[in-house]
Amino acid sequence: MKTDAVSLRAPVGTGTMLAYGAGMLGTQIFRDMPAVLLPMFMATMLGIPAWLTGVVVLVSKLWLVVCDPLMGNLSDKAKPRWGRAPFLLAGGVLTSLGLVSLFSFTGFSSPTVAAWTVGVMFFVASTAFSAFSVPYLALASELSPDPHERTKILSFRLVFAVLGVVVSVGVAQPIVQALGGGPGAWRTMALVLGGLALASMLTTPLGLRSRVAPDASGGLSGGWGAGLRAAWHNKPYLVLIVTQFIQSTAMACGYTVVGFLFIYVVGKVNLILPFILLMALGTFAS
Repeated sequence: MKTDAVSLRAPVGTGTMLAYGAGMLGTQIFRDMPAVLLPMFMATMLGIPAWLTGVVVLVSKLWLVVCDPLMGNLSDKAKPRWGRAPFLLAGGVLTSLGLVSLFSFTGFSSPTVAAWTVGVMFFVASTAFSAFSVPYLALASELSPDPHERTKILSFRLVFAVLGVVVSVGVAQPIVQALGGGPGAWRTMALVLGGLALASMLTTPLGLRSRVAPDASGGLSGGWGAGLRAAWHNKPYLVLIVTQFIQSTAMACGYTVVGFLFIYVVGKVNLILPFILLMALGTFAS
């Protein structure tokens, strides 16, 4: 019986998988809170028109299309000397601070000034998020060369991703309502979830110190342009990215209106949590 070298490697420990997966909780909180709650905060607390709240979110999301490949290239180049740790640590701290700042300021002189201010803060926070999320996603493939072990690792990540959806969408808005719905309530909610995101995102670099240390393996030779050319000629990759684009568009349509729906149409914001829990159960089952 022939045994390949990959199957002889030691399996990845549960502690390692938990330390990696935990980082996804904070990542998901930052992805979902601005998508679901920021338009609502801007419309109700800052008086910004609904169309302009959408533009504020859209600009930063489009920036990530450019920023993510750049950040991945920088992370790969820094890996032999500094490892992934500096990106994960700095990105985690700045992302969490940016998340809190988005919901902490009111009393602007006009809705236009408010939109510009929130837009700049979200742009900066999204850049910090890219510094964390891109190396974080790359780390999954670096924890083991065994595809079966990688599947296990990603299953831990999925569990924390679903928990992130439950917290950021299902719990955040009821917290705001329970605290009275005013500016102070939004600020308190942001501090609680921002602190949770910070603890989660720092768990990965601190818990996997040896795995995010300097590594001479580096990234793709030829730089960013070579990577784009390789991706363009990889048909399965193109199919995946088009599918992901369609799926993300559909998710954005739902995320943008779900908070407004339960507040203004259903009239019971506390039903958001059971709604999200039901979605989470469907995700776990699938």
